[in-house]
Amino acid sequence: MWINYFKIAIRNLLAKKQYTLINLVGLSVGLGVSMVILFFIVQEHSFDKFNSKYDRIAKVMMHEVVDDEENYSTSTPPVLMPTIKEEFPQVIASTRFINTLNMTRVAGGKSINQLTHLVSSDFFRIFDFEFIAGTPENALSSYSNVILTESTARKYFGSIDVIGRPMEIQVGPEYEEYLVAGVVKDPDSNSSIQFEVLLHDEQFKQVFGQGGLQGWFNVFGETFILLEKGVEFEKLESILPKMVKKALGEDYVEGTYWFTLLPLPDIHVNGVDPPGMSITTDPQLLRILGGIAILVLVIACINFTTMAIGRSITRSKEVGVRKTMGARYNQLFIQFMVEAFLITFFSAIIGIVIAQLILPVFNDLFDKNVVLLFEPKYILILLGLILMITFAAGVYPAIFLSSLKPVRVLKSHLTLSFGKQNLRKGLLAFQFFISIFLITCTLIMYRQIEEIRNFDLGFDKDAIIQVQVSPKPSPDLGPYVVNGFKKTIPFLNQLNNNSFIENTAITLATYGNNTWWMGGFPLKDGSLFKFRMNIVSPQYAETLGLEFLDGRNFTNSPSDSSAMIINEKMAELLGMKSPINKQLPSAEKFDPHKIIGVVKNFHHASLYDDIEPIVLVQDPELIFSGLRHLNIPGGLTPTVIAKINSNDVGENINKIEEIYSSIYPGDPFEFRFLDETVQRQYEEDEKLSKMVTAGALISIIIAAMGLYALVSLAINSRTKEIGIRKVMGADTLSLSGMFNMEFIKVTIVGIIIALPVSLLFMQKWLSSFVYQEVNWVWIMAIAILIGLVFTLTIVTVNTLKAVWVNPVETLKDE
Repeated sequence: MWINYFKIAIRNLLAKKQYTLINLVGLSVGLGVSMVILFFIVQEHSFDKFNSKYDRIAKVMMHEVVDDEENYSTSTPPVLMPTIKEEFPQVIASTRFINTLNMTRVAGGKSINQLTHLVSSDFFRIFDFEFIAGTPENALSSYSNVILTESTARKYFGSIDVIGRPMEIQVGPEYEEYLVAGVVKDPDSNSSIQFEVLLHDEQFKQVFGQGGLQGWFNVFGETFILLEKGVEFEKLESILPKMVKKALGEDYVEGTYWFTLLPLPDIHVNGVDPPGMSITTDPQLLRILGGIAILVLVIACINFTTMAIGRSITRSKEVGVRKTMGARYNQLFIQFMVEAFLITFFSAIIGIVIAQLILPVFNDLFDKNVVLLFEPKYILILLGLILMITFAAGVYPAIFLSSLKPVRVLKSHLTLSFGKQNLRKGLLAFQFFISIFLITCTLIMYRQIEEIRNFDLGFDKDAIIQVQVSPKPSPDLGPYVVNGFKKTIPFLNQLNNNSFIENTAITLATYGNNTWWMGGFPLKDGSLFKFRMNIVSPQYAETLGLEFLDGRNFTNSPSDSSAMIINEKMAELLGMKSPINKQLPSAEKFDPHKIIGVVKNFHHASLYDDIEPIVLVQDPELIFSGLRHLNIPGGLTPTVIAKINSNDVGENINKIEEIYSSIYPGDPFEFRFLDETVQRQYEEDEKLSKMVTAGALISIIIAAMGLYALVSLAINSRTKEIGIRKVMGADTLSLSGMFNMEFIKVTIVGIIIALPVSLLFMQKWLSSFVYQEVNWVWIMAIAILIGLVFTLTIVTVNTLKAVWVNPVETLKDE
């Protein structure tokens, strides 16, 4: 019996090639796109679960209330790690995870500016990174040990047989020798923790000294903990305030400073901003991509349903004959569901091919490594998807066709007048709703991103090159920064001797909150005033073209080492109407200083964030003297910024590299243009915009095929009516208008619903930007125009084909 069902289904599908092809193409594209997105979402939610103890590992988050506003950070005080382990026996292991940039080399090799992570001895007790050489027990047993990943070992030594071999790393003022004690496999792509070189966190003293390890308001790096079996994160979290109260003593103010725990499986997709050092994915991205996958599939299913109902006139006599011959309702229902299953099954096979073809494009767009895994659980997901689509697309047509009365269909003709079938009208309107929704979202995202690209940030970002100069480390933070600037000055002076260089300066922070330091000092009322800070050379404001509202810029005079420049936001929040020659109002007093200038507000970070109060200084010790809070999200590497006044960029870069290599032989030359750094802040939204655009195009193509087939069916069922109307004097325009009106009404309904929904939906996305500039009237007009032109074109083309047929041909059998 079942073999017979499949034989009849295949024969019916082959007999109606156009109908079958449209359904196959629509479902195949929908399934191909959906499979890629589905596998991507599943893999994103599988991050870090390769760790055998993943359900007992958590990252500690720091929370702080400043001016009634709660701030949180993945960075924590270094003192937290030993304290939390000592205070709570439930914490059986803990580790710091601190990133530094160190000059690294092997004997006879070239120095490399190497990203290095400082971790505690419990690191490999917590995380399951596989050792190729060495053992996790001994890897961090000595201060002078270094652990490399497989690819890093090959980069430096050309082999993984490197246990006991020496490396020279400049953690302190001079290069020191370290011995390779372990080689681990490169962290999996589904690990939110990535590294290349690991050192013992005792090295931290080389940078910040012993004092840097004790302060509760000095945050640097991250902290991970491992709990005993059976201990809940919430239970430990509830007693963490006791530790904070004990540690801060008199400085403790309830509800202003506390810690929470973020379980390891939640790190990758929790939406924490800033994400810290872990690799994360914005959960909004997953939700939007999941929505696109669903919408594309829904459009394809609607095509299937509407065309199946549309073919009812051609299948009605088949149903009538079968029922007259004794076929029962359930047999007919199964027959039509088998047809739906076969179309979906073959579409899935083609969809897999399509998914493989678009996967490289998807991976390149989102910088991912998604692969189609055909493991048992994924095969079950795919089969479930096939059955779900079969049911969603085929069940109503099967019920509709199986329920037809044989007497009615054999004695008369079923009409296929589109205007009288409310279900098909509703489904088509919903199709238009999805298409217009995606089109409107695409237009809004495109417009916003274009505005951001052209937004005046308050400084000159064009033709400015950034070159990092590796600092010479020092045991204390202030000298570390000063020594880095001193090392950079010869390079700066040589650049200024070239005519193609307009201005140069040195800066510790470039662009983005991940480079600007966060400082905080207490006001007289006891509140903590937080601000962004940067250590710069005198020419910084001039090189970037910052505008002074009051006062003056730095000079090379030694007296300006005690000078500060603030932005107007800083002056406003501190209530300083005339800040020139005044001092910052810290209750703990900064070293003697004066404010010499106020610059116009500029965006030091992306347009996701509002303008913050800013302080520029030349002497780091000056700004450190009055701080109670210090957060260093960026590194300690000074950057030279140079304004180029020549169009021959390639030749100028080569000259700059020659100057750099002559002053710092052996040091790597790394550069980046400032406008590229700015643009990189919006990469994720640009990628999302491209994906929404792709979804809109796919939905339009699928909807166009469905509408084309549906219009063809509707017109073919009324060819005699068209012939009679032509004989009675109807012209081409009136006949085309008759059919267009039926479908335009449905299009307008879809547009009316789609526009407010899309505007409401996109308002949430736009709210992530401080600056929003979208012309809603323009967006709506374009979306309406696209929808109407789309429908008019398809309906008119089909109508003209029918109208141009000689009425003699359509009426000769009457």
